[in-house]
Amino acid sequence: MDSNFAVKFSYKGKSASADNVSRETTTAELLAEVRRSFKVEDDIVLRLLFKGKTIAQERIDGDADHVEKNDQPAFKEGTKIPKSGAKVIVMGTAATGIRKLNSLRSDPLMRGFDDEKQKNATTKTALSTYWGPLHENQHKEYKFCWFQECT
Repeated sequence: MDSNFAVKFSYKGKSASADNVSRETTTAELLAEVRRSFKVEDDIVLRLLFKGKTIAQERIDGDADHVEKNDQPAFKEGTKIPKSGAKVIVMGTAATGIRKLNSLRSDPLMRGFDDEKQKNATTKTALSTYWGPLHENQHKEYKFCWFQECT
């Protein structure tokens, strides 16, 4: 069985293909092929998606994981490649936009997920029943229930 296969890249409505890609092809090699095929500027940070999952991603300069992550194989051993070849979607983002977004301060009025869990926990204890937290158990002699009109 031939271990090489074709990869079809799709970026901004254009497509390009690369033949003789193997499972040993690294993410750095795929990213370089995309830059060469589509003539992408150096200021654009690329991300490659295959079957909805990121297989390769460039980092902004100064990121410690830049060299380590791009030396891994792009298509791992358990990944199934169709007979027609792999279809890879290419996403590009301007590095200046990423830097600008990362440098902004977060909105203090927005709650994080941890704050939301904490708020829900306090609300749940305060309103655990219709009558409030003091009336969690039924009275020994009386049963409180809804009164509804019989029709």
